[in-house]
Amino acid sequence: MAAIKARPADPVANAQNAADLQAASDALDEYRGNTQRYAFAVSLTLSVLVSIAGVRALGNFVDAGKLKDPVFTHGSQYLFFLCVDVMLSAALLAGGADGIHSVVNAVTSFFDASADKSSKA
Repeated sequence: MAAIKARPADPVANAQNAADLQAASDALDEYRGNTQRYAFAVSLTLSVLVSIAGVRALGNFVDAGKLKDPVFTHGSQYLFFLCVDVMLSAALLAGGADGIHSVVNAVTSFFDASADKSSKA
């Protein structure tokens, strides 16, 4: 893009320079988007592995061992808690607060759109 911008100003070539600059800008945007997707995929994979290994967000606040008690809880609650803990921890490790915010925003947007559709029907 810098090479295109450094071209001498020529009234005849200005249209071609503008088209070249737009194509270079589009190619750079596509490259950045692909790189960001790859980085997020690698980050999420590593975060899932780390959270499975034991670095979790909710486990520090809840005694998950009490969820194994068959008298007070259903047996699958412990497994469900661990799955939610791993997913939440992985999202926090991979994307920080922005990662969690994007997930919550997607869910709330879906519910808002569903509510709008049902109110119009």
